[in-house]
Amino acid sequence: MFEMSYPSVFVAVFSVISMNALSWTVASCELSPGLPPLITNVPFAKIGMPPEPSMLKFPLDVTPASWPIGMGKEFRGCYDLFADQLILMERTRGEYLQEGIRVEGLADPKLDQLLPESAVAKLRDDVAMVRGLCPPLDLELYRGGHLSPVFFGSAMTNFGLEPFLRALVELAPPPQPRASDAGIVSPTEDRFTGFVFKIQANMDPRHRDRIAFVRVCSGKFLKDMAVSNSRVGKAIRATRAYRFFGRDRETVSEAFAGDIIGLVNPGQFTIGDTLHTGSPIHLPGVPRFPAEHFGRVRLQDTRYKQFDDGLRQLEEEGLMQVLFAASGKREPIVGVVGALQFDVIASRLRTEYGVEVQVDAAPYAAARWLADPLRPVPSLGGGATVAVDRQDRRLILFASEWEVQYFERQHPEIKLLAESPV
Repeated sequence: MFEMSYPSVFVAVFSVISMNALSWTVASCELSPGLPPLITNVPFAKIGMPPEPSMLKFPLDVTPASWPIGMGKEFRGCYDLFADQLILMERTRGEYLQEGIRVEGLADPKLDQLLPESAVAKLRDDVAMVRGLCPPLDLELYRGGHLSPVFFGSAMTNFGLEPFLRALVELAPPPQPRASDAGIVSPTEDRFTGFVFKIQANMDPRHRDRIAFVRVCSGKFLKDMAVSNSRVGKAIRATRAYRFFGRDRETVSEAFAGDIIGLVNPGQFTIGDTLHTGSPIHLPGVPRFPAEHFGRVRLQDTRYKQFDDGLRQLEEEGLMQVLFAASGKREPIVGVVGALQFDVIASRLRTEYGVEVQVDAAPYAAARWLADPLRPVPSLGGGATVAVDRQDRRLILFASEWEVQYFERQHPEIKLLAESPV
């Protein structure tokens, strides 16, 4: 068993590629302290310059776990630096030998039989350079979030996925104890606990099902067992539980600490919910990022029910926050972290719910919830306005961060929250 969800293993950081150079990026993601990452680079769909160790620019040390043989049309596969074996591309079928071809190091004459002379010479030079410049894999440093293996592969042919997943199983830390409002929860405890870290709508478009992904933290999960949701204090029978890999799913009859299961969600779960047996307990939820961009969603046809269902289900996923002005026309205002999410919202409403919408930018830059929902809101100036969320919790939409700071200076008695209260 191994950890697969926050805050355990940050699975992959992808690179971006131009036609002439590789540009390594952390995709605007800051690696959290103590979070052990695995990094995969998939640049070989196009012809580009070969990677150099100096191009590995991350806020942590990296060590290649594999090294590419050739580039672009000459890409032949990778050399597994940990196992000293070749993993070659099968050009005829677009597949590769998953087990690899075992060689006794780079001096093995078998290499000269399997690869062209120029490719063997370059591979030996590259590997010598990499092993001389990059630190060796240290499991303690990796699990402490200070060192990451880097894997190479090809996105176009799905090459390199097997070694990456195998390393995830072998290197990832075992399930860890977790803090809760009832004390430390050990993964070896008998009673079942878990928390919902992701919700995905329309996993099966034919049935429009919603799946709540649950990270098992302790105990044993059994199909059809009754579990309680600590947020609502209600017992739920988990009759339909699945394990997912890509688009494939299979029924789960049991699961243990460290496993991820998917439960069909008819609106009973939200991200951050704690599921448990026995006495009530609450595990810390997944951190949420405050919205920085806001837009008014305007329906372009008359499919109101599909429109409401789509907004509600996409909000359950955590894709956005849906707000409504406290006065005037009750037109949904969506808050997102990045402006490109407006396009995602419109596209998913169109393709998954058959609804045409237009998202117009709203003049807000920050949302702050009232810590005391009963406290009167003083008169607001500038571009600020009072709004409510889906649970009718009051908040203030501000036109800028400066307005937030000005309000807090003028009204220190009113506590504002950057995140919606649970």
